[in-house]
Amino acid sequence: MKYLNKIAIVAFLSIALLQVSCSEDELDNMNVSGENTGAGDSAGSNEILGTYWFNGESYNILTAGFTETYKGSDSEGYYTFLFSPLSSDKKISTYMLISIRKYWGDGGTYEVGGLDLDHNDDYIIIYEDPVHYYSQYRKPQSGVFRITVPEDRSGDFVIYADVSLADGTPLKIDYTGKLMPLAEE
Repeated sequence: MKYLNKIAIVAFLSIALLQVSCSEDELDNMNVSGENTGAGDSAGSNEILGTYWFNGESYNILTAGFTETYKGSDSEGYYTFLFSPLSSDKKISTYMLISIRKYWGDGGTYEVGGLDLDHNDDYIIIYEDPVHYYSQYRKPQSGVFRITVPEDRSGDFVIYADVSLADGTPLKIDYTGKLMPLAEE
């Protein structure tokens, strides 16, 4: 679980500073907290929480986490979501991360690369596995997302994204469920 703690730190720093990249050293300090936020006992389990697709292949989600920045208004804060086919007790070397300004978490459908959204300011998409890495600085070609964050954060989150990454590789998630908090150890 200590490895996901580094992902949370990287996500927070990349959002806050928009200049931090995800390195192996930073990943070693991340963790998904097992605190009770309505996420049940899925921390560290092999329970399949959902599915995402990368380049046409499906991956079962074993780790699903969430964090948000609390400083500033909704136009300054971010929601960050992490999904991995690895359980939270393993080193997270494969994951997708989506981060958006809080005001985009209203359940509306928004176009990636549309006139309203500025890449690396309004949203960030990161995908990494042992062979592929798409950093937050590689702007997706196209796509849409729809994200609903429950007001009390203990209900069901809805995360839908269907994008073509910088080289045209498709990345998709359609997730409805509870999320564990990404937290520092």
